[in-house]
Amino acid sequence: MRINSRTGLAAVTLAMAVLPAVFLAPGATAARTETARASTAVQLRLPKPTGHFVVGVRDESVSDPSRTDPTTLRPRRLPLRVWYPARSRSHAAPAPYVSAATQTFMEHELGLPTGVFDIDTHAYFDAPARRHVRGVVLVQPGGGSISAFQTGLITDLASHGYAVVSMDIPQESFVVFEADGTPIYQDESFPFDQWRLDARVVLDDLARLVPQSRHRTPIGMFGHSRGGAATIDTMFHEPRVQAGVSLDTGVILFGNEVSAPSGAVEAGLDQPLGLMCSLDAPCSSPNIVELTSRLRGAHPQKELDILHNGYSDFVVFNAQAISVDPVVGATLDAWWPTGTVDSVAAGRRAMAAQRHFIVSFMDRHLAHVGDN
Repeated sequence: MRINSRTGLAAVTLAMAVLPAVFLAPGATAARTETARASTAVQLRLPKPTGHFVVGVRDESVSDPSRTDPTTLRPRRLPLRVWYPARSRSHAAPAPYVSAATQTFMEHELGLPTGVFDIDTHAYFDAPARRHVRGVVLVQPGGGSISAFQTGLITDLASHGYAVVSMDIPQESFVVFEADGTPIYQDESFPFDQWRLDARVVLDDLARLVPQSRHRTPIGMFGHSRGGAATIDTMFHEPRVQAGVSLDTGVILFGNEVSAPSGAVEAGLDQPLGLMCSLDAPCSSPNIVELTSRLRGAHPQKELDILHNGYSDFVVFNAQAISVDPVVGATLDAWWPTGTVDSVAAGRRAMAAQRHFIVSFMDRHLAHVGDN
């Protein structure tokens, strides 16, 4: 859901975003200070990836000279992480969950103790890559969010042999830091059609970003909320994306006062599209039924007993935190309510179901394409 810095938590039914550019509403300073004073032994943990391969990762970026960033007045630059199956960890350093600048920003704005986001990603910087990948999968985050919040799903795909290129969305993600440290904050008027243009500039540069890929290596995509809607819209405009999964599709796909509906709403898709739904946006909701009626490719659906933000790493984080430090846990669940805060086991089951759905879908509808 989108959280507005002026009005606080917005209605869950918006199903668009996870975080704002400025986290706290006016008047929340006292709550933030109280939380910051709390000592904590919280150690957030992601389940280990289920595949056989070590996961490597490196930071990358791409630029689009056809678009100018309004903050920097330079060509639009997308920060990326490229995840891949590695031969070994071979002295490689563990990859942090987010950059130091982003972590400091999050902990300060949420009033959390330093180090809460020191999370083992089960991935290693610049680990030596395997020679081949089963496919390449692009990832876009929820509206107002960052792709790090899908790390549990991303690393699992990479451990099964896929290269994954995750991107943040300047002007849409709550903050993106330029290489020189310049912060780019969320602009709530950011047009939805720019998401597919961001995906396109990544697609155009895949030979450099994923040198293990070949001409016939298949390409897929997944995203959460607005990123799920962007996955569908990108597939409609980019036949290079041969299969995709949308996690709790954002209503932005159907248009709003800022953006027109995606062409996929009326024209449908030929490519396979997997859909995962939540209690906030069930698969039986009219928008999803309308969309699926126009899907000509395979379109498996699965609904989990979680809330919208349960399609993020907080599905396992919140219950872990609240069992150790109720103040920290309550803060996390206030911003990212998942429906699993009362049960660590329920959160792990939900993430396991998401991992299984995505990997099985890509194995069935993507990986075999490269073998033809």
